[in-house]
Amino acid sequence: MLAMNTTQTNSNFWLLLEKSDETRVSNSFDSYDDSTGEIYNYDSFVPNHLNHSENDTVLIRKENSIIGYGMIGNISKKDGTKSLRRCPECEKTDIRERKIKTPKWRCGKCSYEFTTPIETISDVTSYSASIESFVKISNPPDVESVKRCSLAPGGPQLQVSMMRLDKDQIKKLLSDLDLPEKTI
Repeated sequence: MLAMNTTQTNSNFWLLLEKSDETRVSNSFDSYDDSTGEIYNYDSFVPNHLNHSENDTVLIRKENSIIGYGMIGNISKKDGTKSLRRCPECEKTDIRERKIKTPKWRCGKCSYEFTTPIETISDVTSYSASIESFVKISNPPDVESVKRCSLAPGGPQLQVSMMRLDKDQIKKLLSDLDLPEKTI
């Protein structure tokens, strides 16, 4: 068992979610094209997109597994646009592409079924955060245990891409890991 470093800093702890195109429930936009343990991409539509910063500690969650941890390095940003696919009935973006049933699309909000979503273009700020000192975790905690460390109410039930974690709770949960010295 590795001893966890207990040096104190002002950094925050985050659980970052990466989803593959194959397992995403909603198909309202194209993927962020992350590179696990190297680059985490997101935009101004993602809750908490402005709340983390360089030197914050991140746990990377891919699907239903904790993959590893590291620190946020440089965060670059650029203005642009984003194409969003929407339900033609209620105009929400929670639409799901079906593999077998027809019509091909179904809205997750109003249940409307349709053949083609409407597309809208929105202004967006895109961000790309480098992940430094990434370490794969060979025996990671389960996702639900990590989500219980959320600072937001309802941790295990929350479905957000960026979840801020309680520093003391996550340190206790990860006490058998040797996290990078700068992060704790």
